[in-house]
Parts: sequence; C-alpha cells; structure tokens
Amino acid sequence: MSAPDATPSDARAAPSAPAWHAPMVLGAVWVVCCALNLGKAAHIDDTAHLEIARWIQRAPLHPMRGLVDWEGHAAPISELNQPHLFFYAMAALGVLTSDLLLAGQLWVAFGLAVGLWLFHRTWQRVVGARLSLLGPALLFLGPAFLPGQNAMTDAPLVCLWIAVLHALTGEVGPDGHRGLGRAAFFIGVASLVKYTSLALVPVFVVEALARGPVPFAPRAALRRLAWLAVPASMLVAWSLFNLWDYGGVHLAGRIGGARPPMLESLGGVAGKGVLFGVTLGAVAPWALPGLAALSSRHRVAALGVVALGALGTQLVAPHVPAVAGEGVVTSAVRVLFLLAGLGLVVAFVRAWRAETGGLDGVRAALGGPLGDGRGLDPGARHALTLGVMAASGAAFVVALAPFMAVRHVLLVLPSVMLLLARRHGAWLGRPEGLGLLIAGTAATLVLGVGLAVSDRRWAESYRDAAHRFAPSSERGRTFFVGHWGWQWHAAEAGLVRYEPGVTRLSEGDVVIRPRLVSQPPLRPEDAARLRPMAPHVVPAAFWDRLRTMTARHGYYLVGEELPWTVSAAPVEVFERARVGPSRGPR
Repeated sequence: MSAPDATPSDARAAPSAPAWHAPMVLGAVWVVCCALNLGKAAHIDDTAHLEIARWIQRAPLHPMRGLVDWEGHAAPISELNQPHLFFYAMAALGVLTSDLLLAGQLWVAFGLAVGLWLFHRTWQRVVGARLSLLGPALLFLGPAFLPGQNAMTDAPLVCLWIAVLHALTGEVGPDGHRGLGRAAFFIGVASLVKYTSLALVPVFVVEALARGPVPFAPRAALRRLAWLAVPASMLVAWSLFNLWDYGGVHLAGRIGGARPPMLESLGGVAGKGVLFGVTLGAVAPWALPGLAALSSRHRVAALGVVALGALGTQLVAPHVPAVAGEGVVTSAVRVLFLLAGLGLVVAFVRAWRAETGGLDGVRAALGGPLGDGRGLDPGARHALTLGVMAASGAAFVVALAPFMAVRHVLLVLPSVMLLLARRHGAWLGRPEGLGLLIAGTAATLVLGVGLAVSDRRWAESYRDAAHRFAPSSERGRTFFVGHWGWQWHAAEAGLVRYEPGVTRLSEGDVVIRPRLVSQPPLRPEDAARLRPMAPHVVPAAFWDRLRTMTARHGYYLVGEELPWTVSAAPVEVFERARVGPSRGPR
C-alpha cells in the first residue's frame, strides 16, 4: 500500500522557499496546538501527574513517598510507572504560575515548539526541502498528537525522540562522534521522562556502529559507544536517589514487576500487535495517497478482506465479550484500519530495503570482517537509523506496554513519515499524486482538529459538573466516584472521594458517578442504600460527534472500541444517588 517508487534525488529536489515561510507556517501550527490545549481541563492521566507534582512541591527530596489514589485506594507513588523529571518541571513552574495544570500544559507547549523546529530541520536533512513544512504540520496537527496533548508525558516525549533523531542525522565529523553526545544526552533526558525511551538505546548503538572510518574499526566503534555512559549515568543517579528516597529502585520495579505465564504473555503480545496495527491505520490519514494508489485488483481484494473480516467478527461477536453487540460498520472499520496499518508497515519495510539494500546491503557496506568496507552513504545511514527507531519503538510498546493507546503509536510516526517521504515524496508532487496529497492533508487536519475539539469539550464536562455539584448545592456531603480528570476537578470543587472499604456513607449523602470514567465498584452494602436521582446528561452537540472515547473506551485505551469513532450519544452521563437509611448495623 504505497505510492510508486521515486528516486531519492527526485524526492529531495524542490524549489527553495523564502526564509520567512518556515517560522510563519510552523508558528501557525504551534498556535493551533496551544489554542486547543492551554486551559483545557485536567484529563485522563493528568490527575496522577498533578498529584505527583503537588507532592513534589511539598517534599522535593522524597518524591516517591506520597500517596495517589488510582485504583480505588491510596497507594505509594513508587507503584506508578513513570520517572519524575517531567513532574519536577511541572512542580517548579507551578510555583510561578500557581496552577500546576497550566504549568504542565506550558511545558508541553515549550516542547512542541522545539519539536516542531527540529522535525522540520531533520526533514530537510533526510528528505530535502520538499514537504519539509507540510510534514511537521501533519504530524502535530494530526489525530495522533493534537487531541492527546493534555499535561501528559507523551507529548514532550515525542519531541525528545525527535531531538535524538535530529542529533543522529547531522554531519558525523571526521571521527564519527559529532552529534552522538547530544543524542546520548537527550536519550537520558527522555528516559527520565518515560522509561519507554530505553528503546532509543538500540538506535544509538546501530548509528554508532554505522559511522566512522572503514574498514570496520572495533576500537573506534567502542569509543563512539562510550557516549552511552551519559544516559546510563543519569539512570544510575536516579536509581541511587530512589534508594535514598524510599529504599527501592524504581526502574527495576517497573521492569521486574508481575509477569504472566508464557502462553498468556505471548497471547497478550499478539493481541497488542494487532491493536498496534489498528491504531496505526486509524491515526495516519496522511497515508491516504498510498491506499488510493492501489491497483484495481488490490482494491477489490482489500474490500473483500474488509467484508470477510466484518462478517467474521459479527459471527463470533455473541461469544466474545470484547466485541459483543457491536455493529457491522464498526467491525468493518476496524478491519479497514488494520489493513491500512499493515499497509503502512509493508510500505515502510519496502522503503527501508530500497534505501539501505536490506540486511545484506548493510552488512556488505560495513568494513572489516563484516563486509567490503565501502561504507554506508548518508542516505542509507539515515534510513537504517529510521528503520531501527521505528522497529525498536514498536517492539518496546507491543511487548512491554500494559495496554495499547494512540499515544504509544505516536512515537514511531516521525520515523515512518520521514522514510516514506524520502522514498515517495517526489511522486506526491507530480500531477498523479498531488490530488491524493491534498486529500490526505485535508483528512488529517479535519480528523486531528475535530477530535481535539471534541476531546477538549469532553474534558470540560467534568470540570463543569464538579462546579455544578459542589457540596454547597446539596444537603449533606457529596461524594464522587471515579478517576481521570474528574477526580482532580471534583476534589478541587470540594467533593469527597469515595474509597471502598474506608468511606462511611450517612443518610442524606449524595454520590455522583460519571459513566465513562474509570472507577472502583461501590461496596454492595453501600450500593444497596443508594436512591437514584435525576442524572445530569451532557448532550452531544455538532462538535462532539467525533469521539476519542466511548463507553467501550478508544483513544486512550484501545481495545473493545476503535481508536476514534463517530457517535451521537451523550458526551457524558453523571449518575446521582442519595444515600438512604442503613438497613442494619455497620
């Protein structure tokens, strides 16, 4: 599922643009991203990050000793997944802004500005001038990035990955060391934002080995690999700080956590691999030119696969809880997304083989006992690095992430876009490809902006409801059930958190539960005392039809539902109940 091949020299050939074009276009992209995120209500994992940052403000030398409620009960911060560099940054800026949520969003905006510019410069190095402004715009205004910025770690993380890529794709210098120090530093910083960035270590290793004089010189390669001491020392320092803080090593705890049996583990990896393909196809509408360029025979075959996949899903749906009750359109779209994702993978692999000569070509280009010593030209070296970055990032997510989400796929998109543009960029500028490029661009912008607007409105519904049901408006106490952004805003408005097994309800108390929010179950004896009240329904307006999440999840937790969908159902329903008299001794 790719466009006809174009020579790399054609792909890089493009008329030069005035110097002011890049700042103007990239600045406009940055303004749109910030306008849709700054001031947005706390959403999804924002609450956990805000709680950690607030604890850091209180006890900066003991960041792991605080408690966060994320599973129905308060638990040590050390049990959560991320290291704390981003949270320390939030806490520091939050002192100046007096608003931790805004501080997190401002850091995301800062990272975005850097990431936009570096992706533009990296595009010029790897692809050339052609599409060097459109490419960054499609990445950051697309559905993979724009709706899910929030105050979460993945938005600044992808910008740090781009910084690593920018450092690795520059001039290598006479000894092959140029850029490696910066790349190593950014790998260390990225690893302290999210451990997923350990996937960048194989990228660094391959790049370091592919550089330098030929025939292959082991000692020179080892000197280049020695730069890995920079991120290693950062992680060692962080781990020693953990030992002093709470007596454990956070990274080791994340890696050495509970492991499922082998068969269950393999099944989970296979399932996440399929979901990775579905998600990739769902958030890459800029790949529409490749799909539209299919031959008539391949189009018919693709439609047949979609129809058979939808029919098969409908046949097994009554027996599989994950897809029970879903419509045939949803089943068909899931298969279509999967085909699009697999098509992108195939196109990427073909482009990588064409640019590098495949594994045999890379081996032959290396010197010494590994090859003939002619060396890799810069274009082949760039393609090799892009291929390893995409493969390593995808493998890390599929094998180790506890679930699939759009933000997990986001990390591989810069590499995929760069290599495909390098191989097929010239064709997109020709008459037969230009119309498809325009269609793919329009689809990306409509989907990205539409989902960002609806996601912001969904997040705002929880802040609005928290103020609407503040305790002063109800008789007795008002309890809230549920996490995500609702938890932050409800607590800020004065509602009391319901904790199963700890909370003691009294007659006249009110309990509020949003339907879409992750939440612990009520104790059976508490549920039996609840007397339903009129729910608060947030109806869907025109701007809410594109949905990041539904009752079956989606964008932030891909599984039963598609990564995004279209729905006219209410944005949210807040179920309310008043506590009746106790039926027996407590």
